[in-house]
Amino acid sequence: MRNRRVGVLAAALCAASMGAGLGAGREPDGRLIRRGHVLAGIPEGAARQASPQPRLAPAAPCNLHSTGEYPGLFSAAATSSTYHLRSTGTLRGVLLFLEFPSARTQPGDATTQALYDELAPPYTRMMASLSYNRLRVDITPIHKWYLMPRDFHQYPLRTYGDLREFFRAVISAADADVSFASFDFITVITSQSLDVGAAQAFLLLPGVEASADGVLMKFMTFIPRRLRFHDVLAHENLHLMGLQDLYLLDANTNDDSIRPFGRWDVMSSGYGLTAWHKEKLGWIEPSQITCLAAGSGQATLTPVGSATGVKALAVPVSPTRVMVAEARETGPDDPALCESGVIIYSVDSAVETGEGPFQIKPAKLTGPALLRSCIPPEPNAYAAYDAGPQSISRHFEPGPNLLFEVTGKQASGYTVRVRTVAGAGAVPRTLRKLSGDNQTAGMNREAAEPLAVRVLNGNGQPVPNPSADEFLPVQWHVVSGTGSITAASSDASGEARARVKAGASTAPIVVRASIGSTAQYFSLRVADSRPVPASVVNGASFRQGPIAALAPGSWAVLTGSGLASQTAAAEPPYPFSLAGTAITLRDSRGVNHPAPLYYVSPGQINFLVPENAAPGAAAITVSTEEGASATPVTALVRAVAPGIFTANASGSGVAAGFAARVKFNGEVESVPLFFYDEPGRRFENLPLRLGAPEEPVYLVLFGTGLRGRSGLEGVRLFVGGVSLPVQYAGPQGVYAGLDQLNAGPLPAAMQGAGLMAVQVEVDGEFANTVTLAIQ
Repeated sequence: MRNRRVGVLAAALCAASMGAGLGAGREPDGRLIRRGHVLAGIPEGAARQASPQPRLAPAAPCNLHSTGEYPGLFSAAATSSTYHLRSTGTLRGVLLFLEFPSARTQPGDATTQALYDELAPPYTRMMASLSYNRLRVDITPIHKWYLMPRDFHQYPLRTYGDLREFFRAVISAADADVSFASFDFITVITSQSLDVGAAQAFLLLPGVEASADGVLMKFMTFIPRRLRFHDVLAHENLHLMGLQDLYLLDANTNDDSIRPFGRWDVMSSGYGLTAWHKEKLGWIEPSQITCLAAGSGQATLTPVGSATGVKALAVPVSPTRVMVAEARETGPDDPALCESGVIIYSVDSAVETGEGPFQIKPAKLTGPALLRSCIPPEPNAYAAYDAGPQSISRHFEPGPNLLFEVTGKQASGYTVRVRTVAGAGAVPRTLRKLSGDNQTAGMNREAAEPLAVRVLNGNGQPVPNPSADEFLPVQWHVVSGTGSITAASSDASGEARARVKAGASTAPIVVRASIGSTAQYFSLRVADSRPVPASVVNGASFRQGPIAALAPGSWAVLTGSGLASQTAAAEPPYPFSLAGTAITLRDSRGVNHPAPLYYVSPGQINFLVPENAAPGAAAITVSTEEGASATPVTALVRAVAPGIFTANASGSGVAAGFAARVKFNGEVESVPLFFYDEPGRRFENLPLRLGAPEEPVYLVLFGTGLRGRSGLEGVRLFVGGVSLPVQYAGPQGVYAGLDQLNAGPLPAAMQGAGLMAVQVEVDGEFANTVTLAIQ
């Protein structure tokens, strides 16, 4: 629902000569009665008690006494047809479009047809649906902009005369085009440039109606251009039919003693209507509201959205106050509801419009943020009671000492029982949290500290053994997370306790302890010490990608958190388990292969890809003493996945290898390619001197993932873009998973080339680029 501040003005405007079609004669004097944002214009000398002519009401004593000078005028009691627009049958409205001297329509503004299409058809459908087709509203637009003689703000609408003048001016502006005798009410939409923040409804009391075309015009709604929503028009026209504002007109809405009604009625901030309002409007029969005059009984309530069945259960509290229970479910009539179930509320005919005539009794007064996620700032979003162990199903109303219970839910509706509780001072009313909140439990383990509350009665005294209480035992339920209640107990001091075991999820656990509609919520964190693998890469290149490519028999590095309880390294032959950590690779054929491990730490594991892993997508799972990782890491196994080791073990920079110089005498000299820079604390390129052509120099590089090559002709090595003959590419022969590549000789023309890039290609797959420096 849009944020709106909707005022209702009921004005007494007398008959006067205002131009064609307006009646003539002496204007009766009038006065104003203010009721919050409601102004009622009353003719002088009118009887203090007008004949109310109320509609039918629920059976006595649930038919509330109507208070005030004019019974039935904007009251929660039965509506007076003397004052208000009828709400059954067919209503005819005329839609006028108004502009003002300083607020004219502009090029590009919406057309009158577009405004009508946006407002009227959805409104008429809404009213037909809410009324079960007992009310049909036809709205006729007059596609013309009417210019008012004065700016809107020059009609302050503060006095009887101000209201009278504005109403007359609207009728006069359109009188030449409109036969007002054909219509029951007037709706006006203003120009887009008019800065008005409230929609309004005008109601003209008997004796001071405005005459137009020989009929008395009594009803008008005023819709600013920026509030032209169908639910706004419904809200205003329902005022004309006698309904009150259920939201607070006072700006201070933080007072919990009068809580706004929320989204349960269009007269508050919703789209639907309560059963009480539908009965007032004649849309359901009085017999569809079960009146429990004795304060006890039960009924099966069908949802208010359907026309048949019992719609509400009412319990009289005083001549002006009644408690009501009704069933509500999300649907076309209630699209804004956060939940379905039974709502319980009070109706007081002695409370004026906008001051809280209806007060809802929320099932969940407090709770964790997750229960407020539908519309966070909206009070009473989760007001419904429901049946079942996971629901709050009871409400105790102090004063009349009424206990409401939702005892069952069937296809036909909800069974609700009401009874009067004797000795209400002893009834459990409050839960005081004692211990167990905000603790941490291990996954699949019971929390160390029990959850505990103390149960207090209406006098603030402990209720002994509350779990044995006949009508309000303490109920413990896990409302979120995967935990479970393993035990519950209580004692003579009024203390109730529960044990909670965490499940196989790290999601926080929220536990609710409740008696009736009073609840306390406990939050528990779940510590997950299971390994959490994040990514896997080639053990030489460390190349990142969406899915890593790994070759059987090659080295790989897996990173994450909680991968091991300690740091450890193994000697050949490499074990399948190291410091309690193991890796399993499930290949594309669904076969699980244990992987040999060289190094483990909390954040990294170095392992060998199993030699017999089938090609294709593979899932890698880590297991520790705390359990197996919940989500595997995906890799692609293929014949070759070349990577070249680097001196800095980063996958870039100087190659981890050496040069082999063949001297004149046939002796082979090993020449280093890098040195350790102590200040920089890293390995750097050591420039290679090529020497005489008669002493050729070859490169020897170390890598992994090369040995599965198709043939030596499928391996190529480039230095500075120049291809060198490859002499060997295969296992190094001493260390598991280590491959070696010999290529050369280096051309004498490279002498003095400086830093050069070295690239290796195996069967069309490129390894990481490394560097070589030549003097």
